[in-house]
This record gives sequence, C-alpha cells and structure tokens, in this order.
Amino acid sequence: MSVTVPNEVQEAAIKVCGAAFHYRSRLRGVLVSSGVPEQMYERFAAVSNSKYTIARQVFGELENRGPAGAAIQQRIVEELCLVKKPDREAPDQKAGIEAIEDLRDLTHDTIVPSSERVAVKERTRKQETRTQARLSRTEKLAELKGRFRGLQD
Repeated sequence: MSVTVPNEVQEAAIKVCGAAFHYRSRLRGVLVSSGVPEQMYERFAAVSNSKYTIARQVFGELENRGPAGAAIQQRIVEELCLVKKPDREAPDQKAGIEAIEDLRDLTHDTIVPSSERVAVKERTRKQETRTQARLSRTEKLAELKGRFRGLQD
C-alpha cells in the first residue's frame, strides 16, 4: 500500500531537484529510475522549464495518478534522500546542501530509503557494468579477428 507523500516533503524534494542538481540529465536519471515514465518527463522537460518546474509538474502529475503515482513519488523521495551532496557544478552549493538536509530532516521518520532497494540497485549497477565490459570485450575481439583475417589474405 502506498502512502501519499506529504506536500511539505514534495516541496523539499522539488527544492533538491532544483538546487542540488546542475544538469537536467541527473534530474532525468533520478526521476526515470524511480519509475517516472520517460514520456511524462519529456512532456515537462521543455527548454524553458527550470529543474524546479519540471520536478513540480512531475510531482503534480503523479499526484493525479492515485496509489501508483504515490508509490513513484515515494521512490523519488527515497532516491533524493540518497544524494550525498550537490553536483560540483551546482551554482549555489550552500542552497543544495541545505535542500538535501531539509529533505532528510523531513523524511527521517516517515520515508526511509529501503536498504533492500539500495542493495538491489547496487547489484543491478554492478551487473550492468559487467555486461558492458563483456560487450566491449566481444566487440574488441570481433575487431581483432577481422584485422587478423585481413592480414591472412
């Protein structure tokens, strides 16, 4: 059963999205990996929209989707609670740090990142890295094989 994310937590999460992230790609990554459909993100990701606006619109759209939307909102907040510090390139480091701390303070009793979800995410990341390494190795071997055959002719 999904718990609706309180408005003050949503606002704190939106503040993290705007103040702690410098690049939109990082915002997109957090939202999409949390379950936000890519089409929804793209609909709100107009160049004229700030990261704050994108996050606010995504949270608003999810609010209208009932329990499924609330579950995604909760995952977004959990992901944002895992952010350790603002992006290096973020224009106002102090604001980013404060936004992250505020979100953690608001959620420490109510929304705690699931250690199991974090463990699964880490295993998935490691598996993706291994898969990418295998793919790269396979491509390199195919290239070398082609070059070798070219030398034989």
